[in-house]
Amino acid sequence: MKGIPYEHRSGNVFAGMDFTPAAAAEMTVKSTLIMTIGDTIKERSLTQQEAAQPCGTDQPTLSKVLRGRMESVTVDKLTVWTNPIRGIS
Repeated sequence: MKGIPYEHRSGNVFAGMDFTPAAAAEMTVKSTLIMTIGDTIKERSLTQQEAAQPCGTDQPTLSKVLRGRMESVTVDKLTVWTNPIRGIS
């Protein structure tokens, strides 16, 4: 059985989707921050409602971001969100 043919690219999925280098870098940072936020929420057994409140957002917005809707949030906002979520015990 033959494997599915593929082309080796840069190693960055966003660059591989032909985003500009700047856009690919921004999306990589955003996705890393989103994964960190999601992992922290899971590690602390928080609900999205519990995590959203100290971040100054609502649960639907947090849910959209955690599902990959990166256009609705900036790198700065994601960076700010990481601090309150990590501080919740």
